[in-house]
Amino acid sequence: FRRPKKGAGRAQSERQSCEGRAPGRGEGEGAMRCSRHLPSRAQLAELLQTKAFSVAVMISFVSGLLSLAVYLLDTTLGYDFARSAAPDDVVFNVFVTFSSLVTAFRTAHALTRYTDAAAYLHQLSACWFDSASTLISFCRYSAVSTEQTQSFQHTLVRLISLMSALALDDLQGSSEEEIGHRFEVLAPDDLDESTQEAILNAEHKVEFVFQMLQQLVVDSMQTGVMSIAPPILTRSFQDMAQGMLTYHEAKKLACVPLPFAYALVTITILICQTLFVPWMLALYTRGAWSAFFYTFIGTFLTCFLNGVAETLSNPFKKEARTLEASKVQCDLNQQLTQLVQQATLPTAAMGSRLSFEKFRPSKRARRSSFHTWRKTKVNHSAAEEDLIPADGDLVVDQQNGPGQKVSGADAGSAAPKDMSLQGEWRAIEQAGPVINL
Repeated sequence: FRRPKKGAGRAQSERQSCEGRAPGRGEGEGAMRCSRHLPSRAQLAELLQTKAFSVAVMISFVSGLLSLAVYLLDTTLGYDFARSAAPDDVVFNVFVTFSSLVTAFRTAHALTRYTDAAAYLHQLSACWFDSASTLISFCRYSAVSTEQTQSFQHTLVRLISLMSALALDDLQGSSEEEIGHRFEVLAPDDLDESTQEAILNAEHKVEFVFQMLQQLVVDSMQTGVMSIAPPILTRSFQDMAQGMLTYHEAKKLACVPLPFAYALVTITILICQTLFVPWMLALYTRGAWSAFFYTFIGTFLTCFLNGVAETLSNPFKKEARTLEASKVQCDLNQQLTQLVQQATLPTAAMGSRLSFEKFRPSKRARRSSFHTWRKTKVNHSAAEEDLIPADGDLVVDQQNGPGQKVSGADAGSAAPKDMSLQGEWRAIEQAGPVINL
C-alpha cells in the first residue's frame, strides 16, 4: 500500500496478492493447508538457493584446494615445509575450540531471535483478530440501522487488515527494489479517497491507521453503533494497545542488528580458521583427496552456520526462509471475513431434543473427538435425506394405500409418522455411530 511511481501501473504498486497460487477445488483438502510443512525435496531446493549456502560452498572449496595443494607440495613433491609452517597442536586445538564456541554462541543468538519473532508474529495477528471480534460482537444490538452497522463493520475489518499488512511490511524492512513478502489486503480501494490519500501521505503509516481505527470506534460510540457499556468496551482498546505494543516489541528484532564489533570479530575468527585448517589437515591425512574432503566439510559447517545466523538477524525477511508472514496475513484476512459473515448468524442454542432433567453424558460421548462428531453429523444428515423420498417415488402410505405416489414435501412429514421408532434408529445406526452430546 504505497504510492505508485510515475509511469508505473497501478497493479504494480498494490500489494494485495498472497504468495503462491491458490489451490483449486479439485486439488484436495491437503492443498488448502498452510505451506509451513514443505516436503523434504522442496526444503532442500530452497536451502540450495540461499546466499549462506553458496558463500559457504565457495569458501570451503577454496580452503579444500589449499589443503590439497599443501599436501601435494609437502608429501608428493617432497618439499617438507608444512610441519615447520603449521602451528603447534595445542595452539591449534585451543583455537578450534574457541572458534567453535563463538559459532555456537552466534547460532544460539540467532535461534533466540527466530523464536521471539515467531511468537511476536502470531501474537500480533491474535491481537488484531481479538479486537475485531469484540468490536463486531458489541454491534449485536446496535441502536442504528443495519446499513450503518454493516458500514462500520466493513470499515473496521479493512482498516485492521491494512494495518496488519503495513506492520508486517515494515518489520521485514524491504524496499520496492527488494523482493520480499507480498501481503494481502482486504479491498483497500473500498475506502474513500480522502482516507486512502491520507494513508499514502503519512510518514508512519502503521501508527496513522491505528489512530484512524481508534477514532472510528469512538465515533461509533457517539452515533449509537456500539450498544455496550463503556467499561466493557475498554477491552477492545486494550487489545488494540497490546497489538501496537507487540508490533514495537518486534521492531527490536528487525531494526537492532548484532553489534558490529562482535560481528567483525566472528568473521575474523572464521577467516583464520579457514587458513589454519588446511595446513593441519594436510599433515594428519593420508591422501590428497582426504585432505580436500575433510577440509571442505570442516570449513563448510562453520561458515554455513555463521551464514544462517546472519540471515536470521531479521527473521521477518523473505530471504530468511523461516517465517511465513504472508501466510499469517492471509489467515487473518480469512478470519476477518468470517467475522463479518458470522455477525448476521443467530445466537447458538441447544437442540430441542435435549432433556435437562435426564441429561447424563455417556462415556462414549466424552471420548468422542471432533473428527468423529463431524463424521457422525455428515452421516446422520445423509441418513435423514435418504428417509425422505424424492418427488414421484413410491412409498407406503397407510392413508392412500400402498404403491401411491407422494411428493417429497408430503413424504417428509408423513415418513416419520409411518415409520416405527426402531426402524428410524436402525437406519441411523447403519449410516454411522450415534454420539450423545
